[in-house]
Amino acid sequence: MPGSTQVGPGALISVDGGIAGLGPVPMLPAKQFHVIGLKTLAGILFVGLATLAAHWSFSWIGYNPTDDGFTLAYSRRLLDGQIPHLDFIIIRPFLSPVLHMPFVWVAGDSLYWWSRAFVWFQWASMAWLWTMTINRLAGRPFRMIDCALLALIGMAFSANTWAVMAWHTIDGLWLATIGVALICGRTRRRLRFLGYLLLGTAYLCKQSFFPAVPLILLIHRDWRDLRLWLGAAIPGIAYVIYLALTGALWDAYIQLTAISSMADVLDSNARGLTVYVFFGYLAFRLIAGAPAIVGLTHNPRLSARLGAGLVAVVAILDIVTPAFTLRSLYATSYTLASLLLGGALYFVLEARRGNPFLQLILMILVLAWSATISVGAKSPALMAGPMVIALLAGILPAVFRPRWRTVVLLILAGLTAAGFRSLRHEVVYMEQPAARLTFALDGVFPGGRGIKTNPNTYAFLADLQKAVALASGYPDPYAILPDIPGYWARAAQRNPLPIDWAKNTELSDLRLLRRVTDALDAQRSHLTMIVQKVQAFPLPQGFKNLGSSDKFAVARHVRQNFKKCGETTYFELYR
Repeated sequence: MPGSTQVGPGALISVDGGIAGLGPVPMLPAKQFHVIGLKTLAGILFVGLATLAAHWSFSWIGYNPTDDGFTLAYSRRLLDGQIPHLDFIIIRPFLSPVLHMPFVWVAGDSLYWWSRAFVWFQWASMAWLWTMTINRLAGRPFRMIDCALLALIGMAFSANTWAVMAWHTIDGLWLATIGVALICGRTRRRLRFLGYLLLGTAYLCKQSFFPAVPLILLIHRDWRDLRLWLGAAIPGIAYVIYLALTGALWDAYIQLTAISSMADVLDSNARGLTVYVFFGYLAFRLIAGAPAIVGLTHNPRLSARLGAGLVAVVAILDIVTPAFTLRSLYATSYTLASLLLGGALYFVLEARRGNPFLQLILMILVLAWSATISVGAKSPALMAGPMVIALLAGILPAVFRPRWRTVVLLILAGLTAAGFRSLRHEVVYMEQPAARLTFALDGVFPGGRGIKTNPNTYAFLADLQKAVALASGYPDPYAILPDIPGYWARAAQRNPLPIDWAKNTELSDLRLLRRVTDALDAQRSHLTMIVQKVQAFPLPQGFKNLGSSDKFAVARHVRQNFKKCGETTYFELYR
């Protein structure tokens, strides 16, 4: 046929791009297709390689039997068919244990090894999503190789010395990150709805993410769209419906509002917003955070260079030095937040409140604050990566040409990777340095294959096996108190108590404490209690007597009301 081309059996394409009988077909430009494919491929490669490299290098390092594994123990309960809040006590929403259920189901005795791989995947994917979102909203100043280097830097800063373990705050940030990427992307409206839906799931991992939902709706100017409010509310509505249908609503209310110090936590973190600003030399940080120093010089290149110089000085004093002298980034993450506040102040004073880059900076700060609302980890360190990426995106393009940006990022990424490797080996969460972790948990602790620990923790966990063997001499089930919740994730027996981590932090409401002690008393004729003699938290430094510490009221109750029937080096048995 004139003006057409045969491309297959019975198919003709005309010169104007149509298919005979079907009309014109929209064609994707080759360049656009190439860019889309390149971004997707680069993301897959970065996330995959970064996850594998970090997992292989660091996941074997250390184990402390306190909070490492209590989320996995909840996952085990869900797999056993238990109803959260009703059958067992969990003072946070239970979406985080749901996310980690597949690993408890299939990982076998290598549970902790594979669970840690997923955590590295979360950090890597968050770093890539934040990098691509920041780069787009900053006007795409970075090439793909630059984005990979930025993501590497961001991943290292977010992971810093944080324990590689299933954790509700990481899960909440991961879901919120995906949500923000969809909300800020050039996507169809229904994908933005999905973004708010995912943002809404974050507060089902940890309650502190709930305030982020209305704040981000306001920041992104979506607050007039009731449909998006509904998207963010659907996860919470579904949660309440589930609780009502299972009869767990009242128990959930007690548990989710149980932390007696929550008012103090919220108050301290509300004031923590000012800590971001007043943590140290206020004026210097705020000025350094304004990439163009509020445009006072009316010379963008000069002002950007001055701002970059100030940021560099702050980075050397407060960020780079602690990282490369093996100190934690927890405190210095406040510096990053205050620098971002300075940058936001610049945009606001320049009357650019509708600037999408400013909106993203504010979202980063909101999520950093949400992660900071915590009893035990009052720091925005887990959001240090996005904060660093945003600062670099605000400074480097105004100071360096594209080729030199790549050179600078190569240097920064190399220094960061070297410092991060040293940091992960020397500052291990509640452990000795990696060089001293020579005792494998294979066959010693359920799910611990592939993990190595220090001699003290190894002796403690090996002795637990002896205590379990003694308790198994009785025909009744046994329970373990108070500080080894991760044991139950892969234990041969179910935990007979309604709590896995019987510490006062998890039982700060007297009604919850009474529920556990009542369960103990009701089973005293057919239950063996294994109670620690020493505390788990300070094991890397030595063996500290548990005694009658007020932190462990349940263990004290057993010692006062049950009869001792045996003991090992580090445990006592009661009936």
